[in-house]
Amino acid sequence: MANLSCEATNCLYNMDKKCSKGLISVGGKSAHVVAETSCESFVDAKGSAKNNAGFEGKTTSINCDAKNCTFNSCGKCSASYVSIEGSQAKESCDTACGTFSTL
Repeated sequence: MANLSCEATNCLYNMDKKCSKGLISVGGKSAHVVAETSCESFVDAKGSAKNNAGFEGKTTSINCDAKNCTFNSCGKCSASYVSIEGSQAKESCDTACGTFSTL
């Protein structure tokens, strides 16, 4: 589980730049750079009510499809800290895993 900082403030799960979802998925199966990754769990909060009841703001489990990432360990992220980018995101393709690093 990683400490996760999220710049995608338009996301339904974003609470004070922390993820309240608990389990997210990072996409980018053949990614070679940060911009080729994305937070597949992103949901645009526009028109949705945020429900963060019970959110403790600790750590998040991350499924990772970015096979070329240094931190991908059998489909799970092994980084201790992860940054999700996308301050103007309106959909998942507008986000990126800022912690992505190639092998």
